[in-house]
Amino acid sequence: MWQIHQLLAEGKPVNCFQLGRHLEVDRRTILRAMDFMRDQLNLPIGYDGSKKTYFYSAPVSQFPTLTISPGEMLALTAAQNTLAQYGGAPLARNLEGALGKISQLTGSSILGAKSNTTIRVVGAGKEDLKHFELLDAAIKQRQPVQFVYRRLGEAEETKETRTVEPHHVACTKGRWYLAAQDLKRQAMRTFSLSRMEALVVLKGRFERQADFDPDTYFASGFGFLKGQGDYQVVIEFDRWGADLLQANTWHPSQKIKQLPEGRVQMNLQLDSLEEITNWLMSWGEHATVAAPEELRQRLLKIAKTLVDRYGAK
Repeated sequence: MWQIHQLLAEGKPVNCFQLGRHLEVDRRTILRAMDFMRDQLNLPIGYDGSKKTYFYSAPVSQFPTLTISPGEMLALTAAQNTLAQYGGAPLARNLEGALGKISQLTGSSILGAKSNTTIRVVGAGKEDLKHFELLDAAIKQRQPVQFVYRRLGEAEETKETRTVEPHHVACTKGRWYLAAQDLKRQAMRTFSLSRMEALVVLKGRFERQADFDPDTYFASGFGFLKGQGDYQVVIEFDRWGADLLQANTWHPSQKIKQLPEGRVQMNLQLDSLEEITNWLMSWGEHATVAAPEELRQRLLKIAKTLVDRYGAK
């Protein structure tokens, strides 16, 4: 609507075809916008039936301001502060453009505004913004994509070309991932955007997996690394750890049980142990794994390696 207003304010009569081509939307969207601008925003929109064009029948000095509640302003500022930590990379510049337009409509500056709330992202990803744009378009148009990919922890010479049908892009812990149907492996796989190179959108269209649901797909992992296992994870936290643990929701399957002396027990149902292992290391002596034994052995192996690395020589 802001772009329609700008065109009309310049005194240029426009029709639905011109607006639709300029804004890349269909005729019905333009008509709904015109109705809203005329009936809800009380803008003097006129219509010339002989030329089938819209125009402002009276001067309009500025577009009506939007009303944003304090809570909505807080959410916008928090989003700005969060993405600003990505160093202007993925999505940050796009968000700045959107907030700039909102500032014009509201008459107040969101960009650069001082906030009483700070959100700190540790290890923000440096993914290529172009990857987001290409993947977003491919997902919407249901077009396959191809890229060169390196698996986590593997050498550069192991890179391989992957052809996939993209379904969903998601972020966790400052890192962005693509869920896609791998055509060679005939299975849904998860790819890190930061390890993609030479991403291109291919011709043709694909049928989206009818049973794919991102919430269900990512639910069984502790992050976005998918596995084929089935693990009942039981972890006990001391009083110090319990205070921090209960302040967050860590996983959809989590169940918290209160124990004596302020301790708590967390139960999780996971399909892999890679990410929960790294997460547990960050709790140090405040977390103790009760099950499964495989997870205990993983942590023991890491502990022995650390002792060898940092122990007395």
